[in-house]
Order: sequence, then structure tokens, then C-alpha cells
Amino acid sequence: MNNKKVFQKTKIVLCVIMFLAASSASAQYRINKTKYDRRTYSYQPGDRYNPTVTGIASFLVPGLGQMTAGEKGRGWAFLLSAVAPFTVYYIAAWDSNISGSKAFDVVDNIIPFYMMGIATWSSIDGVRVAKVNNLAWRDRNHSAYDLYLQPCITQLTQNDGNSIVAGIKLKLTLAK
Repeated sequence: MNNKKVFQKTKIVLCVIMFLAASSASAQYRINKTKYDRRTYSYQPGDRYNPTVTGIASFLVPGLGQMTAGEKGRGWAFLLSAVAPFTVYYIAAWDSNISGSKAFDVVDNIIPFYMMGIATWSSIDGVRVAKVNNLAWRDRNHSAYDLYLQPCITQLTQNDGNSIVAGIKLKLTLAK
């Protein structure tokens, strides 16, 4: 078989795997991303998912960040899209006894680029999932709030004289 044909078939298989990874994602993120814009997100203490951690985790193990951000199905899709080409390749090589063939040399050269693509895509997607899911979680749980404590000392004038009163002002505001 010609190297050019093997290269074209390999590209088609990799594109199909990447498409399946994207289309088999969890429905919750799909719903959340229509309601919340990830570009408006800013990290707040108490957020459920850390976008930086999910991005790094997804780069090291594709899909791990999505799993930690609450999207298990999406994470498994990325993980399987990273593992499937290796599995198919090694089963074919082991089964056919033609590991010295030029066709396998072409595939050997493509796999590192494919893995970097999957790792990068998974990392970017993990950050997006964490941001959108944090916004949805905040909205559901009203977790964004402002709490102000301020010491207060005032002088009161009453009928029998002046007295000094000390205390603390408390202001709690839920952000929506």
C-alpha cells in the first residue's frame, strides 16, 4: 500500500475519532454553555472547580480535567479518543506481523502530533468546562456573596449625658 494512501486514511480515522469525542459529551455542559459565557468568568474563592487545575490535568491525561469538573462522559470521550489509536495500531501491528512496513512508519510519525493535538484540545476544553460549570454552580447555589464587617464607635447623647457605644456593622450581599 502506498504511503500517501495510508497517511490519508490515518488522517480520516483520527478526524472521525476527534469528532466522536466532541459529539459524545455530557449534556449538562451543552445546556450550561448556552446560558453562561465563559469569557465573563473570573475566579472567586469558593468556586467548585479550579480552571487552572482542570487545564493542567487535561493536558497530562486527556479527559481528566473534564472528569474533575463534573463532566464524566465528556472526560471519558477525550480519554478514549487518546487511547483508541494506540490500541488499534498495536493490535494491527501485532496481528499482521508487518511491523517493519512503511505504512507503520507513517503512522509512527503521525501519533505524536495526534497526541499533542488531543492533549491541547482537551486542556482548552477542560478550562472552558470548569468556567461554565462554575458559573452555573454559582447561579444554582448563590455562592457568590459579599460580606462586609466594619467596626463602629459612636457617641450617643441621651437625657442623662453622653455615652460611647461600640459595635460591629455587618452587611451581607448576595450577588446574582
